[in-house]
Amino acid sequence: MLTPRRSERATEPKDRAISASVYCHKGIGHSLTNGQTCLDKYLKPLGDNVRQFAPKGYEVVLWVSEELVGTVRSVCPRTACTINVMPEKHDSNAMAWRFLVFNERRFNFAVVSDMDDNWHWVQEWQAALSKQPGRTHSWAIGRLLPSRTSNFRIDVHGSSPALNYASIIGSHILAQPSQLGLDVRDAWARYVSLRKHRERSNKPWRTVRNELDTPFNMPIGSHVYGWGNLPGQYGFDEGFLKRVIFSYCVERGSLLTFDFDGRETLEKGNNPYVDADLDYVSTYAGNKVIRMA
Repeated sequence: MLTPRRSERATEPKDRAISASVYCHKGIGHSLTNGQTCLDKYLKPLGDNVRQFAPKGYEVVLWVSEELVGTVRSVCPRTACTINVMPEKHDSNAMAWRFLVFNERRFNFAVVSDMDDNWHWVQEWQAALSKQPGRTHSWAIGRLLPSRTSNFRIDVHGSSPALNYASIIGSHILAQPSQLGLDVRDAWARYVSLRKHRERSNKPWRTVRNELDTPFNMPIGSHVYGWGNLPGQYGFDEGFLKRVIFSYCVERGSLLTFDFDGRETLEKGNNPYVDADLDYVSTYAGNKVIRMA
């Protein structure tokens, strides 16, 4: 699984990378709610990001649908960009392909983001990291801490109590591939196999047999096995991050957490879910929280 059809490597490789998935789930010309096509929405911000970060010494590593290769290459020159072509059938799992940059040990530093996000946050996080005292070189993954202002409800305007707590948000990840010590392609395949196995159980929303039934794994709408638990469905990539990558890094003391909640938010009181997250992280030596506000 997660093996590209072919790759076109950058002709001027770098030791730092920014990785993103590029695809249109319903086709290039599919109209979005604001009248834009998928291509209109994503191509310009991707080009802007490439023009900003390629001169700063980043190799842009993209995981691209076959029908978009030519268009993406027009804004992402061969000197700066590696293009990996995804198989035809990739559905919503396409978002997980960008995590394969964690396997690229040739990169000292790697970033995973969305193609239409402004990648300025990368420099902000790097600057904060450079100011940290003591040894911080052994971290493997850096993540954005979910905000304490959130109630994590999925059905914001409805009545379902289902919750989704993204321990690692797929659009904001830093990595030191040499420190991770995990084959992400293999871990992904094993996780998909686990979920397929759980589908045959009488409690398919549980990841393990003794897991409790809570609002975090309860079925909601088309997510019949709980949010992000169905391979190929939206949210499965972040389900992999929180159920595999997060715990793997925490228990090895190799997680960096960037906390952006300001004083006003902290003064309003605790959020039990974020508190539980930080309590778990602090249990293992080596994990570090960086206050950004």
